[in-house]
Amino acid sequence: MKTLNVEELRSLAIGFGVPDEGQFRAFQQYYELTKRIMGKTGPIRILELGSGFSTALMAYCLGERSDVEIDTIDLSFETYEKAIKNSGIKVRDGLVNKFAGTTVTSEELKRFYDVFLEKCVFGISIHKLIAKSRFAEVVMDDRKFNYLSNRYGGGISQITNRMLEDPVFLCNLLDYYSNFGSFGKELELVERLPRVLTDEFCNRKWDVIYFDSGELSTNVECIKLERSFNPGALIGFHDVYFPKSFKSWLPCAALTMSNDWNVLYKDSSTSQGMLIAERS
Repeated sequence: MKTLNVEELRSLAIGFGVPDEGQFRAFQQYYELTKRIMGKTGPIRILELGSGFSTALMAYCLGERSDVEIDTIDLSFETYEKAIKNSGIKVRDGLVNKFAGTTVTSEELKRFYDVFLEKCVFGISIHKLIAKSRFAEVVMDDRKFNYLSNRYGGGISQITNRMLEDPVFLCNLLDYYSNFGSFGKELELVERLPRVLTDEFCNRKWDVIYFDSGELSTNVECIKLERSFNPGALIGFHDVYFPKSFKSWLPCAALTMSNDWNVLYKDSSTSQGMLIAERS
């Protein structure tokens, strides 16, 4: 295993092709999760939803351990593959297993957002999470906040309260945050792609699950996987602040309220933010 200081981490990031200082700060957040994985003993099964520089970093730091296996799911592995090629590191066979496809079906997405406020994440209702979340209190991204505020009026609390009162507003948010231009287009695209987060994945017990995939899929992924953690398992989320992102702020709020999880790390030094917690 390779423990890295800041200079070594920066050198590795340059080798991977991390493009700028902002992305390097996110790379440092990935390393906070990787360090905690490195400290675990025994066989480690990692599920990563959304690949990229984080995958390459885990492969580099954990590659000497024969008892580690990383399953990573994404539509494309271009960033990861370029990072490995650029750096010239050797990844042992069986360390990183790539599964190309989606994590959820179009029906799962539609069904979830049709009854959004009735759902629970990690045992806590989304209605309560929206009302009580500590991940939507500070403006972390002026561009997205200004768009929502100028179009709909009010500050962050008014915007989140509107989610509780106006179903049309939620539909507008789904269009705005969709990675594919609109929620309808996302449903159409997902319908044509293979879903690889199958029951086989969800029925396994994982030692680490890292969520960093689509803006609208993470909520559904958490529900599918909420019983898939070993005791002492680590969970990680990137992009944890609203309105910078929609994908992780509610699951992160649930973890901070849950008796089943202990928050180990919460970082607000970047607009994306990062949270790491451990299963009790």
